[in-house]
Amino acid sequence: MQFKQKFAYMALGGGLVFLGNLLPSIIDHSATAQGENRSVTFDEIRCRSLKIVDASGKTYVVLEKKDIMQNVVYDAIQIFNGSGQTVCRLGGDPNGGSLAVNRSTGDEAVVIGIDSTQNKGGVVLVEGKDGKKNCSLLIGEFGGVVTVSGVADESFSQLSVDEAGGAVVVKGKDGKSSGQLSINKAGGLVFVTGKDGQSVSQLSFNEYGGAVIVKGKESQSRGQLSIDKYGGRVAISNNAGLICLQASVGNTGGGIVRTKNRFGYYTGGLP
Repeated sequence: MQFKQKFAYMALGGGLVFLGNLLPSIIDHSATAQGENRSVTFDEIRCRSLKIVDASGKTYVVLEKKDIMQNVVYDAIQIFNGSGQTVCRLGGDPNGGSLAVNRSTGDEAVVIGIDSTQNKGGVVLVEGKDGKKNCSLLIGEFGGVVTVSGVADESFSQLSVDEAGGAVVVKGKDGKSSGQLSINKAGGLVFVTGKDGQSVSQLSFNEYGGAVIVKGKESQSRGQLSIDKYGGRVAISNNAGLICLQASVGNTGGGIVRTKNRFGYYTGGLP
């Protein structure tokens, strides 16, 4: 064999040995195989879509960016049930991350995300079968807000915080009768309305002390018991809202009674 031929064979053999040592490190420098179950580890996987399937090939998990609303709202992970319905979605929007848990039918049941207002607080929405948001938990301008509503009617309850303090608001099935317990600048406030949504009873505080106000169906003031700077004060109105009887304390400390006719004109008094 000629020297040149021997040299060529030696060079080819050396090249094959070099490639044999180099290729494993290029393909995967940390790949192992164990028996029949292959176990492969990668430092990083970059792909546009990744699906997890069962033995039959049915897809149960998809890792893929899926735009929902003009490239603004998107899903990154979708989980499916055996019927192919999406039962869970994990994604994001301009405000932050979002998580949606669906029923077996694919309808949303629970949504967790970030409020789109300037508060940028967390939001939890729970929906009934009819698609109504029957329960919500979020952060308002002054603090937390919890809202629950009826399934088949207009009943409503809300627990929140406003600029003065805590507040509770409830509404009846008709959506009109309601009750409210809250705080104003002077103190506590209790406010209730009738089924007509107009008649009112109110227990509150003013700058001098407690006050009770009741109104009729026409929203006209019918009676008022309150405190002014001289003492107690009682005022009774007719159906037109005009005060017909008033009893109070004067600036000298003595009692004063005034009566008026149905047109609001003075008719008499003591002293």
